[in-house]
Amino acid sequence: MLLLLAGPFLGLAYAIFLPFIGIAMFVMLLCRKLFAVGFEGFQKVAIFTWAPCEAYFVRKTKGMKKEKKEK
Repeated sequence: MLLLLAGPFLGLAYAIFLPFIGIAMFVMLLCRKLFAVGFEGFQKVAIFTWAPCEAYFVRKTKGMKKEKKEK
């Protein structure tokens, strides 16, 4: 019952903040394009493996073994 009462308010909050989310994503994309050179050094230190828009149909261990051999 509580969820039915909270539903309209959650929908309203989503509708209000959706433009701000779009603006934040645009600013983030713009910063990545403008400052891509500055992030190269950071990318060598930090490893981000989670990519929600990419699908891999092979195991990642094969690529990781090659990286270990290079080091």
